[in-house]
Amino acid sequence: MFLACRDDQPKPDDQPKKVARAALEISARNTNEVTILDLRGRATMGGDESELLSSQLKKALAAGVRHLVLNLKELTHVDSSGVGLIVGTCVSLRRQGGDLKLLNAQGRVRKL
Repeated sequence: MFLACRDDQPKPDDQPKKVARAALEISARNTNEVTILDLRGRATMGGDESELLSSQLKKALAAGVRHLVLNLKELTHVDSSGVGLIVGTCVSLRRQGGDLKLLNAQGRVRKL
């Protein structure tokens, strides 16, 4: 944290710039009996990302997908809501004789 004396306050131009965060993008592809969802961006509760992830996972289950791979190579951040959606989907698939696998988790996503 930056602390300054009263006479040495940062000027408005010196304030940190906000960086735009990439929203979540999901693309789906099928290989044999496996559906692969490629996730790009952030899967967080703060925006529509969590809803998008939830709807895509529910859509896959409703379509009868039993073997699902989540390619996380280009996923930069996931929070507890995203993890909860993934775990819930895994439990549902396993109850139906299927499975969910995670592929290419990188950096912060892998640590979580």
